[in-house]
Amino acid sequence: MTDCIDCLQKKLEAEGHMPIVNGNYYMNGDYGQSLEQGKIADAFPGLAAQTGSGSWADQLVDHLTTPRSATEPPPAPAPPGMPPEAYDDMKANQLTVRQVANIVANEDRDVTPGTSSAADLRESKLWKAHAIINADQTYGDQRDALVRTAPKEVTPGLENSLQYKQALDSARQAFQEQLAGKDPTGGRMWFNNRPTASTGLRNLNPNNPNAPKVGVYKVFGPFQKGNQNVYTDINENQNPMPGHPRKR
Repeated sequence: MTDCIDCLQKKLEAEGHMPIVNGNYYMNGDYGQSLEQGKIADAFPGLAAQTGSGSWADQLVDHLTTPRSATEPPPAPAPPGMPPEAYDDMKANQLTVRQVANIVANEDRDVTPGTSSAADLRESKLWKAHAIINADQTYGDQRDALVRTAPKEVTPGLENSLQYKQALDSARQAFQEQLAGKDPTGGRMWFNNRPTASTGLRNLNPNNPNAPKVGVYKVFGPFQKGNQNVYTDINENQNPMPGHPRKR
């Protein structure tokens, strides 16, 4: 019986009869919209707290969760007329998008593409932004202590630079992608810039020499800072993660 229901569901999906809500199929569009809005509220408590006043946050959530036919093209990531800067004060949990950008900009200050492409450097910034958002969603106001990064404030000089604009573009894109359920890091939270491409095991807690070591998931670079090479490592999450039971 279950197989028959699955076959019918796949047939309806293929024929475009089932509505899609934020990338997922539902038999009932209104139910799907309510469920997807609940998912966003759970994953983005900071954004949920900003809704309810007719703001861009309200319009964004409504836009993302409006049921559409499978035969319609995917909607734009933002509602019509919403300017890119409208994202900047939106929160995943505790951090605003602009604070995510601040961290990325501080991490990559004076880093240039070097022998790598500008696209590679942009991608590394995007992955950093995703990792920061993941840590914010997981730890909130404990993120600074448990997943250390550069500060979330920037100097006026850095804020007015091209490097900062690139960091802000990456933070906005990562926030958009996370709302749509896309995360190239797969939930990873720890990263760092290093002078070598070594993928040896890392101790992410230098204050505890006995802390479990983790592997490197992905390496970007080489980039350049002054006359030195810089590589960006996206590290595996700790297991157990601080404050969480061990995953098996």
